Amino acid sequence: MAFTFGDSRITALDILTDPERLARIDLSVIDDRPTPPG
Repeated sequence: MAFTFGDSRITALDILTDPERLARIDLSVIDDRPTPPG
């Protein structure tokens, strides 16, 4: 999901819903949880 802002308002909203494209995205780069040991 991406937001575009202008004049203190949301002017655009992009939402990715294609399951095949979503499956190819590496979300680990935005995971800020600590990695469990082991």
